[in-house]
Formats: sequence, structure tokens, C-alpha cells
Amino acid sequence: MISAVKKARIGLLVYSLLGIIAIGATYITDFVKNDTITWSGYVIAAVPVVFLSILPMCFSIKYNKLLSLGILSAASLGLLYLFDTVTPGITWFGELAFPIAVQALASIWISGITLRFVRLNKWFLSAALLAIFGTGLILAISWRLDNFIEKGAPPLINIIGIFAVAVTAAALCILGYIQITIKHRKADAQRAAEIKADSPAELKGSNIAQQPTH
Repeated sequence: MISAVKKARIGLLVYSLLGIIAIGATYITDFVKNDTITWSGYVIAAVPVVFLSILPMCFSIKYNKLLSLGILSAASLGLLYLFDTVTPGITWFGELAFPIAVQALASIWISGITLRFVRLNKWFLSAALLAIFGTGLILAISWRLDNFIEKGAPPLINIIGIFAVAVTAAALCILGYIQITIKHRKADAQRAAEIKADSPAELKGSNIAQQPTH
């Protein structure tokens, strides 16, 4: 069975190859069209951030998942700020991107720590966390957009977002129920096999005890 560290290393290798291809393709396309780096700079900056976030998962160190999440959190905020500074026009980082990103990252951190230390069914727990934080994040994004955009965010965005959260949470609950059902069936089958294995020995002992003595 492949360990989690080996899986992470294989995933990082695949991502590195795809990242190099993505950087090269976007840079060449951008340079041919604009004779300089414009939109391809976003890809060139984002690919190393994801690489650094995955990197701690490739080593058998304590809390490597939390370390990866920490790198991703800090790098994501820095990347958003960088995008805002190099994008001409309206400044959107402080009023829009930063508060939404902080809430999203806080939700991910709380969910990750809860899933790590709370001993409940992970599928049901994930569904509950998604319903709480997903709905809250959608409503917060809508509220921020209403204050940032003159026309406000279309109500359909909230409906679609909350519907997607509800469907995903329901799917997680179904998977949790299937997992529990399979676990119970395996336990019942194992108990039945143990009883069946013990029965011949008990029957044999009973027959020996019932044999008449001469």
C-alpha cells in the first residue's frame, strides 16, 4: 500500500510537470501576442505558490498538513495583493478580496482542525462544516459585492451557491451512511464466520461428552 507521503511526492511530480507546461504555454502565448508578460504573470506567480503548499506533504514531519495549509494561507493573501497592485483600475484587495479570503481561510483552518481532532464520522462532520461555513461564506461574499458594486450582486448567485452547498452536504451524508452500512455488514459477516467456526468444535465436544462409558 502506498503511503500518504509517497502519494504526495507522486502528486507533486505530476503537478510540477503540468505547472512547467502551463507556465511555458501561457508565457509563449502572452509574449507572442503582447511582446511582454501581461496576464501570463498570474499563472507564473500562482504555480510556485501551489508547489510550496504541497511540498511539506512530501516529508514525514509532524503536522505537515497544517504546515501546508499555513503556507497556502499566507501565500494566497500575498498573491491576491500582488494581483491587485499589478492590475490597472479599481483597487479591490482591501475592501473585497482580503476580508473574503480571511473568512475563507479561517473556515478552512477551523474545519481542518475539527476534522483532525474531533472523533466523529468524517463524512457527517464534513457535511455539517460545509453547511455552516459554506453558507456563511456565500452570504458574506454577496454582502461584500453589494457594497463594492453599484448594482449589487444578483440574488441568483446566492440561490445557486446555497443550492450547491446543500447538494454537496447531502452527498457527503450519503457517503457517510454508505460507509457505516458497509462497516456494519462487515462486522456482522465477521461475527457470523466466528460463530460458524466455533460451532463444529463445540458440537464435537458435546458428542464426546455424550458417548456412553462401558
